[in-house]
Amino acid sequence: MSLSDEKEIVIVLDAKRLIALGILIALGVAVTYTYIQALFAFIAPSQKYPLRILEVKTQGKTTFSRGETVTFQVKIEMAVGYQTPYGYYYWYYCPPPEYYCEYYYWNYFVESKTYRVIIAIMDGEKRPMKVMMSSSMTITRGEIQTVSFDWTIPAGAATGTYKVRAMAWSGWLPDGVALAPEAKETSFTVT
Repeated sequence: MSLSDEKEIVIVLDAKRLIALGILIALGVAVTYTYIQALFAFIAPSQKYPLRILEVKTQGKTTFSRGETVTFQVKIEMAVGYQTPYGYYYWYYCPPPEYYCEYYYWNYFVESKTYRVIIAIMDGEKRPMKVMMSSSMTITRGEIQTVSFDWTIPAGAATGTYKVRAMAWSGWLPDGVALAPEAKETSFTVT
Protein backbone atom coordinates (compact mmCIF):
# COMPACT_ATOMS: atom_id res chain seq x y z
CA MET A 1 0.00 0.00 0.00
CA SER A 2 1.42 3.39 -0.95
CA LEU A 3 0.40 6.95 -0.26
CA SER A 4 -1.20 7.25 -3.66
CA ASP A 5 -3.69 4.45 -2.89
CA GLU A 6 -7.03 5.90 -1.92
CA LYS A 7 -9.43 4.15 0.37
CA GLU A 8 -12.95 5.18 1.04
CA ILE A 9 -13.97 5.42 4.69
CA VAL A 10 -17.61 4.63 5.29
CA ILE A 11 -19.30 5.59 8.56
CA VAL A 12 -22.56 3.81 9.17
CA LEU A 13 -25.03 5.55 11.43
CA ASP A 14 -27.79 3.22 12.46
CA ALA A 15 -30.71 4.16 14.73
CA LYS A 16 -28.87 3.40 18.00
CA ARG A 17 -25.86 5.49 17.07
CA LEU A 18 -28.04 8.40 15.92
CA ILE A 19 -29.95 8.38 19.23
CA ALA A 20 -26.68 8.26 21.20
CA LEU A 21 -25.24 11.11 19.14
CA GLY A 22 -28.41 13.17 19.65
CA ILE A 23 -28.29 12.64 23.42
CA LEU A 24 -24.62 13.67 23.57
CA ILE A 25 -25.31 16.83 21.58
CA ALA A 26 -28.30 17.72 23.82
CA LEU A 27 -26.20 17.19 26.97
CA GLY A 28 -23.40 19.32 25.54
CA VAL A 29 -25.79 22.18 24.77
CA ALA A 30 -27.42 21.95 28.22
CA VAL A 31 -24.06 21.99 30.04
CA THR A 32 -22.78 24.91 27.98
CA TYR A 33 -25.99 26.91 28.52
CA THR A 34 -25.92 26.29 32.30
CA TYR A 35 -22.25 27.24 32.51
CA ILE A 36 -22.75 30.51 30.63
CA GLN A 37 -25.79 31.39 32.72
CA ALA A 38 -23.85 30.80 35.95
CA LEU A 39 -20.90 32.79 34.65
CA PHE A 40 -23.02 35.86 33.88
CA ALA A 41 -24.76 35.62 37.24
CA PHE A 42 -21.40 36.27 38.92
CA ILE A 43 -20.18 38.88 36.46
CA ALA A 44 -23.21 41.15 36.65
CA PRO A 45 -24.84 41.36 40.08
CA SER A 46 -28.11 43.22 40.04
CA GLN A 47 -28.77 46.68 41.39
CA LYS A 48 -32.13 45.40 42.57
CA TYR A 49 -30.59 43.18 45.27
CA PRO A 50 -28.02 45.08 47.34
CA LEU A 51 -27.96 42.50 50.17
CA ARG A 52 -26.81 38.91 50.34
CA ILE A 53 -27.49 36.36 53.06
CA LEU A 54 -24.18 34.67 53.76
CA GLU A 55 -25.46 32.01 56.14
CA VAL A 56 -28.15 30.99 58.57
CA LYS A 57 -27.33 28.61 61.39
CA THR A 58 -28.39 27.44 64.81
CA GLN A 59 -26.13 28.61 67.58
CA GLY A 60 -24.14 25.95 69.36
CA LYS A 61 -25.80 22.70 68.32
CA THR A 62 -28.24 21.21 65.81
CA THR A 63 -30.26 18.79 67.99
CA PHE A 64 -32.81 20.12 70.48
CA SER A 65 -35.50 18.79 72.79
CA ARG A 66 -39.08 20.05 73.10
CA GLY A 67 -39.24 23.08 75.37
CA GLU A 68 -35.65 24.13 74.57
CA THR A 69 -34.86 27.54 73.10
CA VAL A 70 -33.15 27.61 69.72
CA THR A 71 -31.08 30.63 68.71
CA PHE A 72 -30.81 31.29 64.98
CA GLN A 73 -28.10 33.53 63.57
CA VAL A 74 -28.43 35.10 60.13
CA LYS A 75 -25.34 36.76 58.60
CA ILE A 76 -26.10 39.56 56.07
CA GLU A 77 -23.72 41.44 53.78
CA MET A 78 -24.30 44.59 51.73
CA ALA A 79 -22.71 44.74 48.28
CA VAL A 80 -20.15 47.40 47.50
CA GLY A 81 -21.30 47.94 43.93
CA TYR A 82 -22.88 46.48 40.83
CA GLN A 83 -21.96 46.48 37.18
CA THR A 84 -24.39 48.41 35.05
CA PRO A 85 -24.68 47.85 31.31
CA TYR A 86 -27.59 50.31 31.03
CA GLY A 87 -27.64 54.05 31.45
CA TYR A 88 -24.19 54.72 32.88
CA TYR A 89 -22.11 55.01 29.74
CA TYR A 90 -19.02 57.02 29.10
CA TRP A 91 -18.35 57.61 25.39
CA TYR A 92 -14.87 58.26 24.11
CA TYR A 93 -13.15 58.53 20.73
CA CYS A 94 -11.74 55.34 19.19
CA PRO A 95 -9.67 54.93 16.03
CA PRO A 96 -11.54 54.05 12.82
CA PRO A 97 -13.63 52.18 11.81
CA GLU A 98 -15.66 52.53 15.05
CA TYR A 99 -14.98 56.20 15.90
CA TYR A 100 -16.87 56.04 19.21
CA CYS A 101 -16.50 53.33 21.82
CA GLU A 102 -18.57 52.88 24.91
CA TYR A 103 -17.26 52.01 28.31
CA TYR A 104 -19.44 50.99 31.21
CA TYR A 105 -18.25 50.80 34.75
CA TRP A 106 -19.07 49.57 38.21
CA ASN A 107 -21.57 51.80 39.91
CA TYR A 108 -21.28 51.89 43.67
CA PHE A 109 -23.89 51.73 46.38
CA VAL A 110 -23.53 54.93 48.36
CA GLU A 111 -26.68 54.89 50.45
CA SER A 112 -27.14 52.64 53.43
CA LYS A 113 -30.08 50.23 53.32
CA THR A 114 -32.74 49.62 55.92
CA TYR A 115 -33.81 46.00 56.03
CA ARG A 116 -35.58 43.36 58.08
CA VAL A 117 -34.73 39.69 58.29
CA ILE A 118 -37.70 37.33 58.06
CA ILE A 119 -37.32 33.70 59.07
CA ALA A 120 -39.83 30.90 58.61
CA ILE A 121 -39.56 27.71 60.67
CA MET A 122 -41.14 24.63 59.07
CA ASP A 123 -41.54 21.12 60.44
CA GLY A 124 -40.75 17.93 58.52
CA GLU A 125 -44.10 18.10 56.70
CA LYS A 126 -43.22 21.64 55.54
CA ARG A 127 -45.96 23.11 57.73
CA PRO A 128 -45.04 26.57 59.02
CA MET A 129 -44.47 26.52 62.77
CA LYS A 130 -43.46 30.14 63.23
CA VAL A 131 -42.64 33.22 61.14
CA MET A 132 -40.56 35.92 62.80
CA MET A 133 -39.27 39.29 61.63
CA SER A 134 -36.44 41.37 63.07
CA SER A 135 -36.73 45.03 63.86
CA SER A 136 -35.52 47.47 61.21
CA MET A 137 -31.76 47.53 60.86
CA THR A 138 -29.46 49.72 58.76
CA ILE A 139 -26.42 48.42 56.92
CA THR A 140 -23.79 50.29 54.91
CA ARG A 141 -21.83 49.18 51.84
CA GLY A 142 -19.31 46.43 52.50
CA GLU A 143 -20.60 45.84 56.03
CA ILE A 144 -21.52 42.39 57.44
CA GLN A 145 -24.09 42.10 60.23
CA THR A 146 -25.46 39.18 62.24
CA VAL A 147 -29.11 39.07 63.30
CA SER A 148 -30.24 36.64 66.03
CA PHE A 149 -33.66 35.12 66.73
CA ASP A 150 -34.78 33.00 69.70
CA TRP A 151 -37.57 30.44 69.42
CA THR A 152 -38.78 28.08 72.13
CA ILE A 153 -39.84 24.72 70.72
CA PRO A 154 -43.45 24.02 71.83
CA ALA A 155 -43.98 21.09 74.22
CA GLY A 156 -46.31 19.38 71.72
CA ALA A 157 -44.07 19.90 68.66
CA ALA A 158 -43.51 16.93 66.39
CA THR A 159 -40.10 15.31 66.44
CA GLY A 160 -37.95 15.20 63.33
CA THR A 161 -36.03 17.56 61.10
CA TYR A 162 -37.11 21.20 60.93
CA LYS A 163 -36.06 23.70 58.25
CA VAL A 164 -35.35 27.39 58.77
CA ARG A 165 -35.56 29.75 55.79
CA ALA A 166 -34.09 33.28 56.12
CA MET A 167 -34.93 36.20 53.81
CA ALA A 168 -33.95 39.89 53.71
CA TRP A 169 -36.79 42.32 52.94
CA SER A 170 -37.36 46.05 53.16
CA GLY A 171 -40.48 45.53 55.27
CA TRP A 172 -43.45 43.29 55.89
CA LEU A 173 -45.77 42.32 53.05
CA PRO A 174 -47.48 43.85 51.11
CA ASP A 175 -45.27 46.94 51.42
CA GLY A 176 -41.88 45.24 51.50
CA VAL A 177 -39.70 44.06 48.65
CA ALA A 178 -36.90 41.49 48.58
CA LEU A 179 -33.45 42.99 49.13
CA ALA A 180 -31.52 39.71 48.72
CA PRO A 181 -31.79 37.58 45.56
CA GLU A 182 -32.31 34.30 47.39
CA ALA A 183 -33.14 32.87 50.77
CA LYS A 184 -30.77 30.67 52.76
CA GLU A 185 -31.84 27.56 54.63
CA THR A 186 -30.57 25.41 57.45
CA SER A 187 -32.05 22.54 59.39
CA PHE A 188 -32.11 21.27 62.96
CA THR A 189 -33.53 18.19 64.70
CA VAL A 190 -36.16 18.04 67.43
CA THR A 191 -36.08 14.93 69.62
